[in-house]
Amino acid sequence: MAPDVGALAALARATLRPGERVGAVGVPKGWFAPQTLCFNLAPRPCAILSSGVSEGAHAGISGVGRLRDDELDALVLYRAGPVPDGFTPIAALGQSAVVARRRR
Repeated sequence: MAPDVGALAALARATLRPGERVGAVGVPKGWFAPQTLCFNLAPRPCAILSSGVSEGAHAGISGVGRLRDDELDALVLYRAGPVPDGFTPIAALGQSAVVARRRR
């Protein structure tokens, strides 16, 4: 259905460490890519960020589990715009599918 989402999930699995807490970001009001990315990144804790990094907590798949912004170690962005401040790209498939890790 969306082979580029699968390719991004595979890249993220290969790039991210097993215990990293991840935020999945897609297009505004888009549900498929972030849900699919979180599903494929299990068992890593993963939350869906509907509009990027903002103040507050974000729910996981089907609303299960929550991660606050300050708990996120990495982001996986699918057609979500630029990488937010505080994160550095570490892998990408073009410019619209990016894996980024928090700068510490």
